[in-house]
Amino acid sequence: MLAIRYQLYVLLAGIGFLLLQLEGANPLFIQVCFTVLYLVVGLFEARVARYRFLITPPGFFMAYSFLTIMAAGIWYFAADQKLNAQFIVSDASILRGTWYTLVATQVLWLAYYVVPDRPVIGLRPNSLRRIPLWFILVLVVVSMVSFLIAVWLNMYGYTADPAKVEYLSYLRFGVELGWLAIVLLVLFEFDHPRRRLFLHLLLVGYFLIGLFYGSKSTAVMPFVLTIVTLYISSRRVGWRYFLATALGIVVAFIIIEPFRILYGSGRNVGPVSSVAQLMELYLAAQDATKDMETNYGLAFLERMNYTVPLAKALEFADQTGYMHSEEWGLLAQSPLYGVIPRVIWPNKPQANFGVWASVNIFDLGEEATTSTGITPQGYAYLVARLPGVIVFFFLFGIIQKLVFNLLALNRVFLPFYLLILFNVSYPVSPWTFVAGTLQSLILLSPFLFLFAHWSRPSAKAVFSEARGARE
Repeated sequence: MLAIRYQLYVLLAGIGFLLLQLEGANPLFIQVCFTVLYLVVGLFEARVARYRFLITPPGFFMAYSFLTIMAAGIWYFAADQKLNAQFIVSDASILRGTWYTLVATQVLWLAYYVVPDRPVIGLRPNSLRRIPLWFILVLVVVSMVSFLIAVWLNMYGYTADPAKVEYLSYLRFGVELGWLAIVLLVLFEFDHPRRRLFLHLLLVGYFLIGLFYGSKSTAVMPFVLTIVTLYISSRRVGWRYFLATALGIVVAFIIIEPFRILYGSGRNVGPVSSVAQLMELYLAAQDATKDMETNYGLAFLERMNYTVPLAKALEFADQTGYMHSEEWGLLAQSPLYGVIPRVIWPNKPQANFGVWASVNIFDLGEEATTSTGITPQGYAYLVARLPGVIVFFFLFGIIQKLVFNLLALNRVFLPFYLLILFNVSYPVSPWTFVAGTLQSLILLSPFLFLFAHWSRPSAKAVFSEARGARE
């Protein structure tokens, strides 16, 4: 199968490269052709997959890139968004970025299947039937307390101080324990009406908190996690969850976008630690945008369109000859960055490339504090051009498969796999990917040991099983 995959991918990448050489061709036609080639890759992998396509990190990456690169590129050309885009790039750069996405995805799949499907830790399959409700409640309490501490320390939402990073990763992990509680409720308690009601209350609670503090991820991610967990657990995903997620995304964007505009205007927001201050900030954001004719639907589509940022990164690299060579040193030391906490190593590098990109690639001014993403394939191109895309995505695929083998293939650890699936599936840069994955596994290790302990059969169960075998 590996040989067939390799031959197919070489053929598709070659066809894509030839399409790039067509002079005077309609860019929309070329983009549609690239999308068809991309779908061929997806259909092939879905056909031969041993597990559900979207629970694999490359499958998740493909789905997300389909929306933000392939479909977004078709919309960009079909709706003639060139003059409406925030940054002006050539059609050729858009198409090159799409081709690099196709190649990156193929390399990701090839690397993913280099590592065989083999659980890292052998545990009894499906041996964990229930999770104590008190444990889920503790996760929710820790999540809420972490959130309040982060707000109090001015580390959360658009009012966060980007210089305060000492305990940010730990507080963020504490907040995400509430997401773990949601996953556990779906996996183990979804069929219980009252527990399902508790799940729905948690979803509403996190949505309101996310709206209040200007964090779209806090507002929407629990809904997405619920759908993904239902999908992976082979339960029927009701249309109400899709509708609630879609409405949540729209409402969160409409309410939080004025915060982003106010924050991006360079206004000194200052610390916010009370309800009254948050209301004042919200009113200021509404006042700052009241005279703007903002099409929130168009703004949302533009935010989901990564073809332009990717093309801008390619043009920056080609026009300036810039090579982000410091990545190699950071990658070499990334295991240490993941293992040693910032409390011990205060001068550990910060993951602030997005701010650097805002200043240097997108010319947003020296005072810019917002982070602008250029996609992992754009970052890889900035480091070492096409060889960088191949090397880095091969590394991504290997690590993704190791995480899949450790967590997803051990059903006991499946909740933790779902918790980090999004971060594992869509890396930003190689060194942050390695460091972040190691840090997540270290933070999760106490829970892994606890769940492994809970999954062990009791002495009574072992005795009963042995007696049944004798009989």
